[in-house]
Amino acid sequence: MHKYRVAATNTCKECQYCSIGEFRFNCQGDNAGSCEACATPIANAHHTTWGKTHNVKESCDWSCNAGYEGFGGTPNRPARCVMTKAPTTSPTTSPTQNPTTSPTKNPTTSPTMSPTTSPTKNPTMSPTTSPTMSPTESPTPKCHVMNCMNWDCADWCECFDEADEETYASQPGCQDDGDDSCVCFQEEGDEYMKQITEHMTRHDKIHYRQYQKHKVVCGRHNPHQCTEHDRWEADVNALHEVRCCSDGKPSPAVPSMKHCANPNSPGPKPLDGWKGVLKSDNIWGMSKVGTEGDKCIHAATFAEAEAVCSAIDGGRLCTENELKNECTSYTGCGHDLDLIWVKPQMIGVNTFTNTVTVHSQNPHAQ
Repeated sequence: MHKYRVAATNTCKECQYCSIGEFRFNCQGDNAGSCEACATPIANAHHTTWGKTHNVKESCDWSCNAGYEGFGGTPNRPARCVMTKAPTTSPTTSPTQNPTTSPTKNPTTSPTMSPTTSPTKNPTMSPTTSPTMSPTESPTPKCHVMNCMNWDCADWCECFDEADEETYASQPGCQDDGDDSCVCFQEEGDEYMKQITEHMTRHDKIHYRQYQKHKVVCGRHNPHQCTEHDRWEADVNALHEVRCCSDGKPSPAVPSMKHCANPNSPGPKPLDGWKGVLKSDNIWGMSKVGTEGDKCIHAATFAEAEAVCSAIDGGRLCTENELKNECTSYTGCGHDLDLIWVKPQMIGVNTFTNTVTVHSQNPHAQ
């Protein structure tokens, strides 16, 4: 909880809460701060919360307006709002022509004064002794085309059949929503591709999928002194520190930023020297990426961190490889000892063999 000092009484007081669509600005020291408008939400959306992160205008959540559906992003921050594709197909065409002209003028003035005092004395003595002996033995199979609205990404990879595309297009919840985050694929030379028998399901025919995983990485690795290990972060609304990278020197310059081609100026050398496909002479690392106060951001969700970095000229989240190569160490805010949001990584899964592959990171991939 942020607090400020009341000079007249020399006591601390909690900073004020703000209204929906506003964030708390510059509440620190002897300043009570103020509530300022959050950044405008995406098209066809409205704010649903006040700013969760002090001094960060992009910290308000949003939701789609009535008549629009959210896709991508998170439940509290959809990436885009698309007009509902399946409105009521048969709205009422003939409203009541003759509404009641004489509603009851005198409702009952004397309700029953003596409700039943003697409930049934002889309830059924012989309840059903033989319940249905043959309940439905064949519930709708998972991969039945009419069950498509209940499929998740893995189910679509397993169950999709080109022959049923017209049915998918006609079913709400199964229609193409333009979200490309679920990808099913077969690799060239796949040894299982042609080994299909009558006993195999579609799970065996299309058994690869890929998806994004989020990660937080220590701000410095030589030496690694964070109290926690680098890890996958399942909760995109968890709060972590923010550092950014930029492709090209940003304008205006960010205080204390450094050129990643010389990560030990200032800072330590990478443990094993610069490795990987991401070496570049034109990447800059930085920590003072906020807009107010000391410009440090000590707590942000993944979406907030991504928005902060995107607001910088050429800015983006750093890759894990860049942080491990000391691209942002010694750039300020004390984040060398903190876990930092990094660019998500694509994970490939062979659901037939349960083999997991972490794909090389492209800093410019969407």
